[in-house]
Amino acid sequence: MRESKKARREQVGFKERGFGYVCLGWFRQRSKEEKPMYNHILVPIDGSQQSDRALDHAIKLSKHGYPNARITIIHVSPQIILNEPLMSVPLSDTLAEEGQKIVEPASAKLMENRVAFKSVTLTGDPSTTICQQADTDGHDLIVMGCRGVGLMSEILLGSVSHGVIKHANCPVLIIK
Repeated sequence: MRESKKARREQVGFKERGFGYVCLGWFRQRSKEEKPMYNHILVPIDGSQQSDRALDHAIKLSKHGYPNARITIIHVSPQIILNEPLMSVPLSDTLAEEGQKIVEPASAKLMENRVAFKSVTLTGDPSTTICQQADTDGHDLIVMGCRGVGLMSEILLGSVSHGVIKHANCPVLIIK
């Protein structure tokens, strides 16, 4: 009876030490057949310092923790509805240019670090669009920045990170 318990404990990942059993399961290496936890990481960017830190963290994850992980950077321009038409102002072109200016430095950073990536620029409600993109492309993780605004600002203005946390179907990692 004693030998069977000892064999079962060692099979599960416990090793006997002089003072009892120690669990070694947390430190085991992944076998080649095991699928890594994160294969496709979505990083929403808006040009802020917090989104830059989130991108840096995603790069560290893909280089050190999950070397085969691909990163998708996404910039969502909010949809602007005007009640009165403006004369000769190409608003959609201006928003596209602004989005490109935000995506270019992030793309350069990913190329510099030799990480597999793709970039997407969309228009719409940021939190809804981010969650839809994560579902559509099958992302395993969303890594995003958080401005850290107070409770009243979040109640009145809303928070993209809060909306993504509530509606995403995959894990969300918030970087402060």
